[in-house]
Amino acid sequence: MRVLLLFRAWWDVLTRDWVMPELPVWVWACLVVLAVVLMVEAVSFASETLHARAVRKRYAGVRLCSLTHTVRCVGGGLQPDGRVYPDSDRISWCARLELPSRERAYPLRLAFVLVRPGGDACRTRKVIERYPEGGACTVRFSVAGLRGMFAVPGVWAAAMEVEDTGCILGAVEFEVVSPGMLLDDLELVDAALAVSVEGQVCLTRVVLPEAEWIAPLASLRARTYHPSKFTGFQVRAELVSKDALGVEDAFSLPLDLSRGEMRLGHLAKAVANGPLSRGPGEWEFRFSVESRLLGVLAFRVVSLDEIVQTVEIEHLGVAGAGEDGRFWMLGEQFNREWVEVVVPVLSLRVPYPSPWAGMVVQFCVWADGRRVG
Repeated sequence: MRVLLLFRAWWDVLTRDWVMPELPVWVWACLVVLAVVLMVEAVSFASETLHARAVRKRYAGVRLCSLTHTVRCVGGGLQPDGRVYPDSDRISWCARLELPSRERAYPLRLAFVLVRPGGDACRTRKVIERYPEGGACTVRFSVAGLRGMFAVPGVWAAAMEVEDTGCILGAVEFEVVSPGMLLDDLELVDAALAVSVEGQVCLTRVVLPEAEWIAPLASLRARTYHPSKFTGFQVRAELVSKDALGVEDAFSLPLDLSRGEMRLGHLAKAVANGPLSRGPGEWEFRFSVESRLLGVLAFRVVSLDEIVQTVEIEHLGVAGAGEDGRFWMLGEQFNREWVEVVVPVLSLRVPYPSPWAGMVVQFCVWADGRRVG
């Protein structure tokens, strides 16, 4: 109605006597065509608006109470956390709906839409012919053969909508996990190096050439995904000399996270009379799964003589104690009348600390160029 009133007012202005003589015939023809187009558009817009309002009113009261999903493995068992893993075979959704009792709401056409990270994947339709007893019903959808459909990893969404209105009743997200995502989820923790010398085992990053054996200790675990899904992978540990830039030895074993994590503690490597004893310097164990590096455990092979030669004195001082037995640091000069005991204080810097690198430190007292103690 507003469009018609505006058009009539505009037409009255154009048809006044002082305007009509100034407009050519072709201008009048264009104005008439424009007026017809505006009228058609106005009628179409009004018709669509009224129809949309009627459709929304018709399906008012349709409500999605819950939307859940389950994923089954190839063997028929349920996936533990609802994710679609590489061994998944079927995914199902269960929707609980509350429906209106009005007869004109039926047949109710519902659409179930799967949306992958890049757009729609598939659309399934479900028609409810009549009002269900009790005003509620359960609708189930299922998709099988997931290896082809869910080739795109990432976060997917499943949505339910009323097909005639396009109104989304609800949606639920789920994650599609690829083998590469499983590998990226692994982490190496608690890395340490066990070293055995003369039957004594200690955790240290300094290895003596006369050591009997060394063994890397570490744990592999998953950050996010379920441990039972990490099957069919191989763990590889490589012993590498950083100076020679070559792999000296390698170990491989199947990845097993059935207990939540995999402990690596039985990869012992002999040291004495081997490449490690003949090649002092920087070494490392590199841990990888299917060629993906997870972590590095670095250590150094160094002799006792080199350990002793690299020791540096950071601080050397003298502390004294009086009759009360309390010690304090003394300067270059002090009054010996109130000092009963003098003790040297030494601080050393050891670049390569080792439990087997024992040494004897001697102190001498000199007075006027002569050794007195």
